[in-house]
Amino acid sequence: MRFGVNAPSRGCGTLTIVALLAWGASAQQPPLTLSAIKFSGLERYSEQQSEFASHLKVGSPVTIAQIQSASDRLAQSGAFDKISYSYTTHGNEISIEFQVAETKNRLSATFDNFVWFTTDELDRTLRARVPFYDGTVPERGTTSQEVSDALHALLQSNGIAGTVSGLPSGPFGRYVSLDFRVSGVAMPVHSIQIPGAAGVSESELVGAAKELIGKDYSAADTQAVASLTLLAIYRRHGYLQAHFDHPQANVIGNTRTGAAFDIAVTVPVNEGLQYSWDHAAWTGNQKFSADELNAFLAMKAHEVASQDKIDAGLNAVAIAYSKQGFIDTAIAPKVLLDDSTRLVTYDSAINEGIQYKMGQLQITGLDDRLAADLIKKWQIKPGQLFDGTYSREFLKKTAFPRILESGKRPGGIDENLQRNKDNATVDLVLAFR
Repeated sequence: MRFGVNAPSRGCGTLTIVALLAWGASAQQPPLTLSAIKFSGLERYSEQQSEFASHLKVGSPVTIAQIQSASDRLAQSGAFDKISYSYTTHGNEISIEFQVAETKNRLSATFDNFVWFTTDELDRTLRARVPFYDGTVPERGTTSQEVSDALHALLQSNGIAGTVSGLPSGPFGRYVSLDFRVSGVAMPVHSIQIPGAAGVSESELVGAAKELIGKDYSAADTQAVASLTLLAIYRRHGYLQAHFDHPQANVIGNTRTGAAFDIAVTVPVNEGLQYSWDHAAWTGNQKFSADELNAFLAMKAHEVASQDKIDAGLNAVAIAYSKQGFIDTAIAPKVLLDDSTRLVTYDSAINEGIQYKMGQLQITGLDDRLAADLIKKWQIKPGQLFDGTYSREFLKKTAFPRILESGKRPGGIDENLQRNKDNATVDLVLAFR
């Protein structure tokens, strides 16, 4: 005979019984022998993984309460958005079929500072101990805690006194990974090596990464220094395609500080080619000629294509437009690298936008007399071309000194540009706090 049960999605609430036989309804009935477990709806997971997670074993005695507990356990794991089950009895045997819908909400698992093990070792351990770990973890549910528990057990079995936590991370609150890290164990960075460094000296790179020395090792912190600080050095030297591999950490002992573990960090770099400047191409420009834009850019043919200088040149172009009232100008450069000549070309599309004139200036947050005095000192009159860079100069050379003279202390300030595109004017509100 056959009947079925629905379990809540990702829940730990009471299961709703659709139909019950006398065996299931009576708590006094002896358990039956579990003859088979099947799963329908599996895509990512195997039946072996799912059976392992259920804690049910074919050939063992089972009760209705144990089946319900198994279904609850599967739902609470986070691996499934929906789950229900049915079972069939035949004599003193019972077979169960779970109907599931797997969750699509999963996070990649990363391991920040497990310096005693390779990533492959951690991965193999977790696949053996955590049923629904496969390099990723369900975003919700108990699986993430199971991973933490398994990692903690691995530390203990190797005599390492530490605790494990897992925190979601990702840009702008969009979680893409679950980062597991060890705390409670000192692991200061003793040394840094950067194999592959040639065009830029390793000593310069290590010096730039000195903030890591003496701090507890973190792969995330090391990657941040490599991608922000060290990569900027390569870009400055014209290595526009340089990139760093994932950092590696090796335990070298505790002879230096007496700490539990001293760490040697290796951050391999792939420098790529060093590029020189070829030329800039411009489209969409009307206010300035190509020669004028090239002069603002200030790059010379065949000089090292320093990213810092290129960025400063493009900023100079934007400032030139802003000074002429084009405060909405957008510059979209397309970078063209020629590996055969090791030359770089910037093909920049310019959307100049509207050329604005000055509207009205309003100053808030100051007493009326002082605000009126500052408005009189503002040099761009209504109807004149608006200079988008002038307010900074005005605040530094005129407004702040005048506020100090009045006996007040300048606080923060908000600048609010109110564009009127119909008549191409812009009103400016300087709000002092």
